[in-house]
Amino acid sequence: MSRKCLHLQQDLKETRKKLEALTTINTDGKKSEKTTSLKPPATTVEETACVLQTSPDCDTGQLLLLPCLHAACKPCIDQHNQKDIVCSCGRDINLDKERTAVDFVRRNEIALATDEHECEFLTGQCTEKVVSHCKTCNISMCANCTDKHNTTRATSKHAVVLAEQFNEMPIRERLPLSTCSNHPTKIVNFFDEQCDTSVCSVCAIGKHKDHGIKDLDETFQETKVLLLNKVDQHKEHLQKIQTSSRQVQSRMTELEDRAHQVTKEIADVHTDLALHLVKRLKFHNQQIEKEVEKHRRNLLKDMACLGTTESAVLATLSYAERAMASTTCAQFMGLLSTIVSKIDEDLLRPFPEDSVKTKALTFTPTGHKALREMVAMFGRVSTSDKDVDDADTMPTITDLQSQLAIFKDQEKKPAMEVHTSLTDHLESQGIYFLDPGKLDFSSILHCIHLKYDRDMVNLDRTHINAEGDLVNKRLNATPAEEDRLKNYWGTCSSAPLARTGCLQYFETEARVGLDKPLNANVLLFEVGVCPKEERDIKHSIENRPHAYCLDVKSCITHEGICRAIRKEGKRVLHLPDTIPNTAGASGTLHYGIVYDDARKKIVFIDVKENKVMSTVDQVDSSQPLWPMFGVYNSEKSLISMRLVVGSDINMTEEKKSMIVKALA
Repeated sequence: MSRKCLHLQQDLKETRKKLEALTTINTDGKKSEKTTSLKPPATTVEETACVLQTSPDCDTGQLLLLPCLHAACKPCIDQHNQKDIVCSCGRDINLDKERTAVDFVRRNEIALATDEHECEFLTGQCTEKVVSHCKTCNISMCANCTDKHNTTRATSKHAVVLAEQFNEMPIRERLPLSTCSNHPTKIVNFFDEQCDTSVCSVCAIGKHKDHGIKDLDETFQETKVLLLNKVDQHKEHLQKIQTSSRQVQSRMTELEDRAHQVTKEIADVHTDLALHLVKRLKFHNQQIEKEVEKHRRNLLKDMACLGTTESAVLATLSYAERAMASTTCAQFMGLLSTIVSKIDEDLLRPFPEDSVKTKALTFTPTGHKALREMVAMFGRVSTSDKDVDDADTMPTITDLQSQLAIFKDQEKKPAMEVHTSLTDHLESQGIYFLDPGKLDFSSILHCIHLKYDRDMVNLDRTHINAEGDLVNKRLNATPAEEDRLKNYWGTCSSAPLARTGCLQYFETEARVGLDKPLNANVLLFEVGVCPKEERDIKHSIENRPHAYCLDVKSCITHEGICRAIRKEGKRVLHLPDTIPNTAGASGTLHYGIVYDDARKKIVFIDVKENKVMSTVDQVDSSQPLWPMFGVYNSEKSLISMRLVVGSDINMTEEKKSMIVKALA
């Protein structure tokens, strides 16, 4: 029972998976509820508050302006008793090196923030409602105190306005004139540029007289013009930021709209496939019904025949038993010949042919394996700034049948003509026969159409330029995407090497230029293969346990740039002298890689020298192997690596012979 329960649980789990797979195709066209905002998060710093707020004596009346234009009060700054403070906006501020000033803006805003004032004419003695304000005395007054103020000779000519009018005035107009710090009764009306401070007339003819004194109002107007120019520049800068923000927001909207559209397109395609599968399911069910119905009719005939025979046999047996029980010996002997004759007749009754055969209804999943492979590889989602060729170029069964018909027509031609025509056609597709007399997979060399995977490039270290070359330079501060390589300095191919049984071949051509000599054992570039899970463990695959690669790096032994072949983290070959390790040195290095899945071998070829460097055997291909391409050391070199694939490869007879010999 426990075993049966376990099987039932497994069946239930599989059924749930299948149900989920059938119901996850979204065709309602709804957009994702997730929205992306490009606006910066609101600051947590109040415009008129101390950003520190650490002292119990925190006082907004003693605010000092920090370099980041936030404010901190003097008690909180003094409580820190240290040179460095961290503003709530995240900026580190060194109080010894960076200047602070009295934050008059916030102090004035706080002081004049309320419209409710008390009468200040006779402090502590009047509690009546304030009705006016003396701008000269900078005090608020009730009605009685206003009359006293206006009738007193010393204050009768002061500028008095109604409280409502005063509260509606801009802050600048409500502020009293600044007084001199050395002479509190004197109004400042001069500016000392040397001391960078405002002074009164007494100071101007006193200790500041030789400091280049200027009229305060004139200096203010000149400075205001300069600040307004700066503000205009900042407004233009703000407009550029806002324009860029709108553009980015527009691109974000376009991206989301396109994603919604593509999602719907994908859902439509998958729904179409699902409908075809459902139709096929109905077709199979109908076939089952037809087969069952056809055999059911035959079986019913057999059942009817067997039923008739069974009834006759039962009747004979019943009568024979009754005869033995219900007759005398003489009577029984008289009936015996008739009963025996009936038994012999029953034994001669034929059995239906199907009743002695076992027939099973079977289902043959013809094409299931191929269908699963096609489903696993069909469709691709990508982003690109170039036009994408979205034509479906994968041949259908009809296409393959047409090609097969062409080849059959070729059989009617002379053998030499057929061989030449077929060879030319295949070589135009990058397919070569290493042994013309041996037409099997082991003699086919396929120059595969390998591509860099642009969606996997580590943009923090490298990029792919307009010509499609991998370059060891970072273009900009593009953030790494979720699925990009983050540790490996380069990219991988768009697909792993196929395990087809035939030989696969590709080449890389790297243009190298040294700005400065390299230190010992510094990588310039590498080409190799490794399993998917080892692609992004480190910056390189040279020390990975299931990787096979060619490294080009500086060498202290030969004082130049050398090559090393590595197998599963261990160096199996060291070849010197590609280019000298000197400033200004340059060269083009051209290498080829043969992958033999059947023999579990990889061959590394120096294309320029036209020779095999090394053949690595016992290659672990239990997992698909991904071609990897790394470029390094952008501080001292410029490297541009180009893929040479397909019919672009110059496959000479000498090169084919060299590959055959290396794999022998």
